Amino acid sequence: MKEAKNDGASYAAMGAVFTSMTKPNADIISRQQLVEGCQQGIPICVIGGLTAENISELVDLPIALVAVVGDIMDLPVADIAQRCHEWQQALSKWKIPT
Repeated sequence: MKEAKNDGASYAAMGAVFTSMTKPNADIISRQQLVEGCQQGIPICVIGGLTAENISELVDLPIALVAVVGDIMDLPVADIAQRCHEWQQALSKWKIPT
């Protein structure tokens, strides 16, 4: 990650954090790997198996970005607004790292 930052990257992505239906064969990173990634001096984006329910397991980590695909895009169009509201509620408890 330090090399990426030195090359001009503005963030680093880490995942899969949880089992993902989008990429079912992706390796799951450990919490310790995520903690160590957050200590590298570059904003971290988490990806992989994230839901409005399990994101709360990461609330104590200084995560800057959250990439969500299946938990929203796999829904019928009529249900997407409600799911986005649930995400908004879940993320309202987060402190944004500075």
